[in-house]
Formats: sequence, C-alpha cells, structure tokens
Amino acid sequence: MSMASNIQERRSAKRYRHPLQVSCMGTTTVSTDWSTSGLKFKDFTGRLPSQGEIVDLILSFKVKSIRVTIDCKAEVVRISPQERMFALHFCNINSPEHDLITEFARYGM
Repeated sequence: MSMASNIQERRSAKRYRHPLQVSCMGTTTVSTDWSTSGLKFKDFTGRLPSQGEIVDLILSFKVKSIRVTIDCKAEVVRISPQERMFALHFCNINSPEHDLITEFARYGM
C-alpha cells in the first residue's frame, strides 16, 4: 500500500474528542483529537518532532473505572510548526491494547 493511500486511510478514521492523556517526548498533555489508529497535538509545548520520526508515547485513560496505561511508539505523519501541531500514527499497538483503546473510544471515561 502506498504512503498516500495510507495517509488517506488515517484521515478517514473516526475522531474522538474526549480527553486522552498522552506523554510524548517528556511532555504530558491531553489530546482531544484522536482515533484508534493515531492522534494529533495542537499547540504542543514541547519539542516538535520531525516528519517520519518515531516517538515513544504513554497513553493513559480509564475504562470502566480501571486506569489503563499503554506504552507504544508512533510515527509523525504530519507537522505544522506554525500551529505547533503534529499528527501521529500508532506503530506497535497489539490487539488487546487496541481493544482497550476502542473500548475507551466507545464509552469515554
């Protein structure tokens, strides 16, 4: 599959707005624009990564009163320095972790 069609698929993923706590490159913040395949930061206060860079993330959320923390990696697929924005695609989320993220997406906190 080409990178162009890959990016198009990412954009078509359903976005969620309930807060997802994320630690990225030493900065912990909240993303309110995310999907089960990635997320976007706007007005990011930390160091902006480069296009194509792989970054370490820690996702944190509650599913039915249980606090869930997932360590994963994500690739930077879009960046806008003017908005201090970048978008990430998750690289290594396994099936049980994906199921937990889907559960959180469905029901929120």
